[in-house]
Amino acid sequence: MHEAVYGGNVTPNAAHDALAALETAGALDAVVTQNIDGLHEAAGSETVVELHGNADRVVCESCGRRADAAPVRGRVADGETPPRCGECDGLLKPDVVLFGESLPRASLQLARDHARKADVFLAAGSSLSVEPAASLPRTATRQGGTLVVVNLESTPVSERADYEVLADVTDVLPAVAEAV
Repeated sequence: MHEAVYGGNVTPNAAHDALAALETAGALDAVVTQNIDGLHEAAGSETVVELHGNADRVVCESCGRRADAAPVRGRVADGETPPRCGECDGLLKPDVVLFGESLPRASLQLARDHARKADVFLAAGSSLSVEPAASLPRTATRQGGTLVVVNLESTPVSERADYEVLADVTDVLPAVAEAV
């Protein structure tokens, strides 16, 4: 599925599967991710807010049209550089946030909205050191949400966490999903 970007067949892990199971069970409203790999969707999560985009898509810099990246990668491999949009002849780029670009406003606003409404905000597998995503747990706690951090090591918001589990998300999240 993700061969061209990652050099091998990358598949969802147990943490991705557990988040999808929590959503299916009605215990999770959304996944907000900085990852660009599409693995949350591949695991079955339906409400995914991709703060940094998705490498499985391309976007036209002129008209904004989005399309599957695989055929465009094939065109590039066949020598079409730079790849062009079939609608307006604009330049196509990966639908990800590149260095120096701002996060998509709509995605960031949606993530903030989810944080504001969260009864429980689960921050899992993130260093929580890159803004503006790092501010989402603080947004949730300011609105009265319970903060749970699951990570291999403490984070800048650990002192604010109601619960902190220092462990691998691939061990912890499946146990949580099983308990729900």
